[in-house]
Amino acid sequence: MELSTFTQVLSGYTGLVASLFFAFGIVTQNTQAMVDMSRAYFGLNPSTILSLSHQKADYLIGFVGLFITFLLQISSYLVPHFTSAKINLSMLEVTSYLVPAFALLFIMLRLLAKHLAKGYEQKIKDLFKRIEEERLAKGS
Repeated sequence: MELSTFTQVLSGYTGLVASLFFAFGIVTQNTQAMVDMSRAYFGLNPSTILSLSHQKADYLIGFVGLFITFLLQISSYLVPHFTSAKINLSMLEVTSYLVPAFALLFIMLRLLAKHLAKGYEQKIKDLFKRIEEERLAKGS
């Protein structure tokens, strides 16, 4: 298999994973969360914090994955101009290696997204607390 063909297959799998993360940002937002976000609250809206922090994490991972996909795609067209490297694997072998590898990558990225979302959630709460403290200090 030509290295450029391998890179194209790899970019296809990377693009698939990236698109799933973009989809999670919207698909996982249920109707109740949308209702909660559209209502007025005094103080923080817990549904908004949770939804937006998860959405930002999923979009961030999706963006990075999409960027890598485009880099792989471009390199697959440029590689043949610089080298004629071959990989001694058939398309079936490449697929049999990449599918489980990307399934594992997907699981690891989901865990990373949850970790990032918790961090964003805490930053939002800390920022809100600081803003409220400043507002109260000015009002005194």
